[in-house]
Amino acid sequence: MRNYYYANHTPILTPEGNYVARCQSFTPEYANTIYNNGYLSDLYMYMPYDEINIPVGTYDLKFFVALFNDNKQFAKSGWYDAQFSR
Repeated sequence: MRNYYYANHTPILTPEGNYVARCQSFTPEYANTIYNNGYLSDLYMYMPYDEINIPVGTYDLKFFVALFNDNKQFAKSGWYDAQFSR
């Protein structure tokens, strides 16, 4: 799961007032699996542009990734920076 925030850590909300987040299910092929990072990543997660309801402009955003197994969080990344332009 990935949650999106403004640079000041305020959550970005949909027009309905929900958090802008992206969930993706996957199953590693091996017990010990390493995923590459970046453009040639083994596991790609996209930003839900249609759900981000902010005015025209350029914004510094942040996100983190949390991993769950059987609905229990077992890992969480640090903060990542991203820039969004509309």
